[in-house]
Amino acid sequence: MKNTISEGIGMQKASRSDKALNDLKADLHIHSKEDKADSIKYTAKELIDKAARLNFDVLSFTFHDCLFWSNDIERYAESKGILLMPGCEKIIENCEVLVYNISKEDFRSLKTFDDLRRLRGKKRNVLVIAPHPYFILSKTLGKNLERNIDVFDAVEKSWFYCRLIDRNKKAEEVAEKHSKAFIATSDCHYIENFGKSYATIHSQKDILSIVDAIRGRKVKSFSRHISFASFFFNSIRIVLHMLTKLTKSTKPTKKNK
Repeated sequence: MKNTISEGIGMQKASRSDKALNDLKADLHIHSKEDKADSIKYTAKELIDKAARLNFDVLSFTFHDCLFWSNDIERYAESKGILLMPGCEKIIENCEVLVYNISKEDFRSLKTFDDLRRLRGKKRNVLVIAPHPYFILSKTLGKNLERNIDVFDAVEKSWFYCRLIDRNKKAEEVAEKHSKAFIATSDCHYIENFGKSYATIHSQKDILSIVDAIRGRKVKSFSRHISFASFFFNSIRIVLHMLTKLTKSTKPTKKNK
């Protein structure tokens, strides 16, 4: 499968049929089997198939510290009426940050938040979202979100919350305080969770228009709390998933003889 990222990605112009403003159904934080840093059962095409059945308009595959783009996947999504936005869940200063519409060279250059500031100053189409910033995970942004709020266009509303435990509340407060969009995603690792937490973006169906709409807070989030039983079950599943990833990352590779 050929993966290509070019400087022009993210600057596509809208076709005539896409010039109308619509509420585009979108999920900008998803993972699939092609993410080699993870352990996921479904493929990108299988997720696109489900997205098409649920009438999604825009998706972004945001692999862990990896910039993934496949012309084959892009064409497949297009055949289903879905626009793909290139993105990644980049590690910056040991924090996970969702970054969109960057080249491979941009990806390699991003080490610090100052690097991200410089890139945003150069490229209008670069979009940055803070994923699950206040969750109890080793690489969440936490205090680094407000310390670097100027580099973020939006804050994520995570699917993972219940009535008793909701770490989205502080994220929403920070988003409102700094006039940032609060955008729901699925952060999909299990295909059955896809479609339960998403956003609509009032925009033309091209990437630059979508970026501008998110910056303009033309976003509505659709997400409901899960039951405490489901929260508990998913907590265990997330821990086991993280342990599997850790084992996978520390497993010694065979040397070529």
